[in-house]
Amino acid sequence: MRALFGPILLTIVALAGLGAIVYFIMYFATAKVGLPSAYWLVPVFGAGGGVVGGIIRNDNALILARFENSSKILLGIIGDISVGMGGACAVAFVFGNTLRINPNDSLSNLLLVSMSFIAGVVGKQLVEVAGKRFLHEATEAGKAAGEKAAEQKVEKVKEDLTPIAVITYEQSVTQLNNQGLFTRALEMVQRLLAYDPDNIYAYVEKARALKRLGKVQEALDTVEQALHIQPDDVRLLYNRACYLAILNMSTERVFADLKTVCEAVPQYCEHARTDPDLKEVLRLKQFQDLMLHTLDEALRTHPENAPDIPLLRYSRACYRTRFSLNLSIDLDEILADLDTAFAANPKLKERAQNDLDLKELLSREEFKNLLFGT
Repeated sequence: MRALFGPILLTIVALAGLGAIVYFIMYFATAKVGLPSAYWLVPVFGAGGGVVGGIIRNDNALILARFENSSKILLGIIGDISVGMGGACAVAFVFGNTLRINPNDSLSNLLLVSMSFIAGVVGKQLVEVAGKRFLHEATEAGKAAGEKAAEQKVEKVKEDLTPIAVITYEQSVTQLNNQGLFTRALEMVQRLLAYDPDNIYAYVEKARALKRLGKVQEALDTVEQALHIQPDDVRLLYNRACYLAILNMSTERVFADLKTVCEAVPQYCEHARTDPDLKEVLRLKQFQDLMLHTLDEALRTHPENAPDIPLLRYSRACYRTRFSLNLSIDLDEILADLDTAFAANPKLKERAQNDLDLKELLSREEFKNLLFGT
């Protein structure tokens, strides 16, 4: 209990300070803008939404504010409340006049409370996703007047809250999959698809959860279903190649998908190099030829200052080292690629020290010079 005293006290003090700041902001802002008194509900329910959003993001845990060390503080619930109030206030002040909130009308107050709470849960993402669209519609709708225009806007806002739910569910699905809670992730996917039946991200995460549960055939079926919606999506094609490889199905289809993906996004060559799902095809000469040809072509056609060039050179050096029949013959080209990659991105040196594909180089003085400058 004593260990909690500090965080609890810090949280209470921070909440009191935050409350005072909000009081003055709302006092002067509402008077200046001329908003009705009911807008006091905005930060209150925005803060509540922020707390709920924080608890969801932290896997149903309420984190108090505390000092991590002498120079670092974890805001916890204070940060969640601040983000919630910021999102709610932004939405209220930007769209308040358009929505024509009437403090004497119960429907208006319900809309204000609901909008503030949802904006609090999502925070700044609401403004990022729906801001431009809302602002355009608000400007146009502001020219209209009367009860009919107000009622129509209420219905439109309800429809436009769908993107907020989509974002929230997408984040939740990803977090659950990352935490290994695959059954719960599948439940969240169903909610996401109820809002957005053609959401490709939902299908990718659904297949990912199914694969982790050992249901690889169902994962493959899910990807196939999504490809009917978006046939050229590289994520879907890459995942289909992986699931086909796991199931030992149609090597031709595996390489066809990998060819399409890697030619479209050459960075996938590096991802494929260490992907355990592709372990059955990694040793095949067809795979070797495909990866090296793709990387050679990408490095030939990309501008030398393109941001992905260092990674592509590093990847090509790794593939050449792994597949080289005579390392001494290929060594100069391999070291040249590594030298260029390390110079542009020094962090690749750390990766190289533990990269299994480069283990054959560890005994070479030239390679040690590149890594350690000896």
